[in-house]
Amino acid sequence: MTDTQLAIYKAICVCLSLSPSSAGGKVRLARVNPTPTPPADPVNTDVTYFSLLPDSASQVLEEWKEEGRIPVLYRFTPYNLVLVFYGPGAEENAFLVRDRLYRDGSGSPRQILRQAYIYPVPNPAPPVMGLEEMEVQHRFRADLSIPVRVGVRSPLMGEARNRVAKADVTVHKNKR
Repeated sequence: MTDTQLAIYKAICVCLSLSPSSAGGKVRLARVNPTPTPPADPVNTDVTYFSLLPDSASQVLEEWKEEGRIPVLYRFTPYNLVLVFYGPGAEENAFLVRDRLYRDGSGSPRQILRQAYIYPVPNPAPPVMGLEEMEVQHRFRADLSIPVRVGVRSPLMGEARNRVAKADVTVHKNKR
């Protein structure tokens, strides 16, 4: 997993009151498809898949900040965090993540995401519930899409970084 995916994984685990180290496969990264086929786990097992997909409909935001005397560019790229919940607790888990992802405080999901420069956009659409057929059984499913901005911090490099804002200058005549 990348650092971004790991931060999202940890935040989802905290939202679901799971320990990231012992989630036991209850939270998984969706490999290729944001809407995976139903998991092979028993129908009465809760499982969450997540995927971070680029949002081409939104614009990349750029913001300059001064950190000390170094100008830093923050570039925020829009993505959709797509979550697919399976199992009898799918609806409850979807609403828990939707609610808790925005909570602040020490060890909160929001703090975990901020440390990785991930910012969820407030007021996502409510989850969509349904049943998915798996052989002869039905599995509860809830889909949740949360718009997020993923930031990249880039200190200004090259000649512009080495500019001097102010300097005292003393001119001495050449004595020859």
